Amino acid sequence: RFAPEIEKLRAEVIAPILGENIETFSEGQWEELKGAFAAHEAWLNANAGAAVEKLGEDRLREIIDSECADAVRSLIGTRAKTAFVLDNIRLTERLICYQAWMLALSNNFVSFPHLYDRDRRAMFEVGTLVMDGRRFNFAVDAKNRAQHSAIAKSSNMFVVYVEVTPAREGEAKHEVAVPVTSGGKGNMCVGKRGVFEDVGGTLHDAKVVQIIDNPISVAEALVSPFHRLGALLTNKITGLASDAEKKLDAAGSSALTPAATPKASGAPPAQPGSSGGNLLMGGSIAIAALGSAVAFITKTLASLEWYTIIGGILGAILAVMLPISIIALVKLRRRDLSAILEGSGWAINARMRLDLSQARFFTCRPRYPLGTIGLERSSWWMITVIAVLAAALAIVICAI
Repeated sequence: RFAPEIEKLRAEVIAPILGENIETFSEGQWEELKGAFAAHEAWLNANAGAAVEKLGEDRLREIIDSECADAVRSLIGTRAKTAFVLDNIRLTERLICYQAWMLALSNNFVSFPHLYDRDRRAMFEVGTLVMDGRRFNFAVDAKNRAQHSAIAKSSNMFVVYVEVTPAREGEAKHEVAVPVTSGGKGNMCVGKRGVFEDVGGTLHDAKVVQIIDNPISVAEALVSPFHRLGALLTNKITGLASDAEKKLDAAGSSALTPAATPKASGAPPAQPGSSGGNLLMGGSIAIAALGSAVAFITKTLASLEWYTIIGGILGAILAVMLPISIIALVKLRRRDLSAILEGSGWAINARMRLDLSQARFFTCRPRYPLGTIGLERSSWWMITVIAVLAAALAIVICAI
């Protein structure tokens, strides 16, 4: 029944591939036969002709036999030449752009004159942060905050990472790194909000999400121990007051609570007023101990000369401030702006140290507008430090 079809298969398919004298073939020859049609099978599965399949075989043959086919073949033959010409055009355009922008590229990414120019902005700057009554005039993108902060820690700078929420709806949030280079920490903390102005002048919401803590100025470093000491004393006094209040509440409650009914075992009832007496006696002892301590301190100070007392106090202050000043000066001297750029993917050869003028430019406190009255900044701590140092110097000179 299928003899004609089998003969056609042998003559048109098997014989051209495996040879004319094939009466039977093995499994290996069958696999070889299937492999010969693997490319055709892959082409069918890819459905490469789906775009023109709907035209039908007759229409496709008509198009192939027409002059359009020769024109298409000619265009395909010249595609390599056309691509070469277009690639040369792109290279020429790139060369023209390099020549036109070479100076600007060098100024912004090699020598950085625009970075320190107050009237211009470098190409890699992204805007200005306004927060805590100050303007932070240098900010760079921090697309990967974890990677950026790991490198920025070597800068010895106080760095604030800010999340910027775009003013336009639909735009994604992004983060920027902002170094604080002058003044003090102020009220900067995680969660602090401010305004971010991009280089185009558009204002956006900003929120601090991370801080790398380092000394910002020598004055802040000198005052920080006294701030910590004040916070420690405040917490200690608060704790003592809280404990005393709890004890007083407990003693008062015990004094006002009626005595319990004595048990049948014959235990003597509690004497009324005994708790109040204990409280009064304990308070008297505490007052007496405090008076004795004050008397001892007064007697000790009275036996010393005034300059000995002042010298001891100044010596203790200098013993605290001197090492802190040295450490702060070393860290401030080693501040490195290049680490901030390297965190954003740069490759900086030399270290970019900050001088006082640059530090005040990158972080500044704007003046109040003309005709307005603002809060005066307190400078008592600076006056105190100067007075202490001057007194210590005077005592040393007098002793010599």
